[in-house]
Amino acid sequence: MFNLVDLFISYRKMLGKLYKTPRKIPELLEKTLVICMAHQFAKAYRLHLREMEELEDIRTEDTEYSYTDKEGFSFIQTAPAAANRTGQGTVPGSFENDKDHYMKVFLNFFAKELTRLFEAGNYDRIVIFVPDDMKHITEEKLRYLSDRVEFIYGNFTKHQPLELVEKIYHEKFYLFPLEKTIVDRKN
Repeated sequence: MFNLVDLFISYRKMLGKLYKTPRKIPELLEKTLVICMAHQFAKAYRLHLREMEELEDIRTEDTEYSYTDKEGFSFIQTAPAAANRTGQGTVPGSFENDKDHYMKVFLNFFAKELTRLFEAGNYDRIVIFVPDDMKHITEEKLRYLSDRVEFIYGNFTKHQPLELVEKIYHEKFYLFPLEKTIVDRKN
């Protein structure tokens, strides 16, 4: 026979780190998916009430970039069907072209994973931290979720999860319940 408390604890450990939000920040009543993006990966968190839980990172091997020769040329991996027709699996490119290519590859993958996470987790809202140079392309890619997404611009991938919660509270305070926010701000 197993103990339910032990089962719950092992389940929590399996999901990821769990953080408690500071008391000065009101509970977030909506179940929120928090995403902190970089150019080739994103960190994901579940934020609800006073808990923030770290989820699995969003990344794909298709964006791993490497130079292949000394002159600064590199190669973009092409689709397998194209490789079979031409006998090659790569196309020569330059760093800037490859950077844009890999950013688009990541955004396509990211949009699919975000949709999957959003639907599987039954979230009410998404807050995405987006680097400034990816602002427009990310908004365009996620316009189908525009009524559920809040964007915060800047590079925040090296920030601690609770710093992200504070940033959300300061920039998107309207996401938090009004009554508690007024009471907390008076104290």
